[in-house]
Amino acid sequence: MNDDRVRQVAAALIWRDGRFMICRRPMNKARGGLFEFPGGKAEEGESINEALIRECREELDITVKPGSVYMELDHVYPDISIHLVLINCEIEEGEPRLLEHSELLWIKPQDAENYAFCPADADIIERLGKEKQMLTGKQRSYLKGLANGLETAVYIGRNELTEATLAEMDNYLAAHELVKVKVQESCGRGAKELANEAAEKLGAEFVQAIGRRFVLYKENKDKKTIELPR
Repeated sequence: MNDDRVRQVAAALIWRDGRFMICRRPMNKARGGLFEFPGGKAEEGESINEALIRECREELDITVKPGSVYMELDHVYPDISIHLVLINCEIEEGEPRLLEHSELLWIKPQDAENYAFCPADADIIERLGKEKQMLTGKQRSYLKGLANGLETAVYIGRNELTEATLAEMDNYLAAHELVKVKVQESCGRGAKELANEAAEKLGAEFVQAIGRRFVLYKENKDKKTIELPR
């Protein structure tokens, strides 16, 4: 029987080396055997971020740091109506281990269509599948080597990712394809979280984050300055 209430559901989009985490639901639950993003329903009085942190701890024994919202959607199942919020996350503590799910995988966006997901995730998987192909390990290593000789070009302060800061990054990427950014002490967010958010907004690739600095890459087909290895 369907609950008339719309339940708030928090889900985590967690990246590692160009792949994101998916988990298979246990067979004894609704939609058993299908893949999903880790997370679950918010409890009464709980914010969506609080629910996400709790669910990831209960399901995977990890502590996550929620970042920007990747996508929100509504879906009606025969047994429940949900408002799903998929949030970009970083693992702050722990290594994922299976406490509730039957399987955990790290997959590339372009491979997502090869897995059977819960119906509510269909639009998310379609969007992820359309994202441009991630850098290979060889290409990322090459860019990391180039980044070692780069001077910091952009600084992020307490106002975080302003339009002006994003434009400064984008202009530098257009000219050089690779940019090194420093997150100053006055900014309360981590370098990797900001790097992922900036990469998404600029259509760039996250290369690496070390301490309070991160590096982004964005190909300029009209003015190539970097020849990536194949």
